Amino acid sequence: MPRSAGGGEQPAAAQCPEHGEGVEMYCAQDKKPLCRLCVEGDRHRGHSISPVNETIRVYQNELKTSLDSLKERKAVFTAIMNNQERKISALKGMVESLGRQVTEEFAAMRRFLDERERAVRRELAVHAGSLAQPLEGNLRTIQRALITLQKDIIQCQAVANQWDSLRFLQEFNWLRERPCEEVHCPAAVSAQPCLGLFRGPLQYRVWKEMRSCISPVP
Repeated sequence: MPRSAGGGEQPAAAQCPEHGEGVEMYCAQDKKPLCRLCVEGDRHRGHSISPVNETIRVYQNELKTSLDSLKERKAVFTAIMNNQERKISALKGMVESLGRQVTEEFAAMRRFLDERERAVRRELAVHAGSLAQPLEGNLRTIQRALITLQKDIIQCQAVANQWDSLRFLQEFNWLRERPCEEVHCPAAVSAQPCLGLFRGPLQYRVWKEMRSCISPVP
C-alpha cells in the first residue's frame, strides 16, 4: 500500500472491475465510476462524464445544501413542537385549575345544601311538635277517661258479684248515690300540617336562597 509524504498510508485507488485499471471518471447517466478504457469505449458515448474528484465535490456541495435545508427544517419543526408542548401544558394547567374550581364550587353548594337541610329539618321538627301537642293532650284526656271508666267497671262488677243480699243492697245504693265523674265521649283530633312548606315550594325556595352563594349570579 503506498504511503503519504508524512508516512501515513493512503487508500489504494479504486479499480475498474471490467478492465482492472484505476477509475478516474464518473458517468452521471449510469451512475458508476469509469476507467480510461471505459471512457474510450462506445458504451458511454454521449454520456455526461466528469472526473471523479469533481463529481465528488459537486455531490458533496449538493449533500451539504440538503443537510443545511434539513437542519433548518428540523429547527423549525423543533420550535413548532416546543410551542405545541407549551400549549398542551397550558391546556392541562387550565383543565386542572378548572377541575379544582368545579370541586370547590360543588363543595360550597353541598355545604350550603347540607346546612339548609339541617335548618329545614329543624323547622319541620318544630312544626311537627306544634301539631302534635294538641293531639297528645287529647290522648292524655282519653286515657284519663278510660281509667275512670275502668274503675267504674271494677266497682260495678264487684257489686254484681256480691252474693250477700243485704250487702248487695247496701253497696248498690252506695254505688248509685256516690258522686260520679262525668265522662264525655272523646273524639280523635286531627292535625292540619302545612306540608306545602316542605314539599312543592321547598326546592324553589332553597334554589332562590342558593343564588346568594353562586358567583356570578345569573
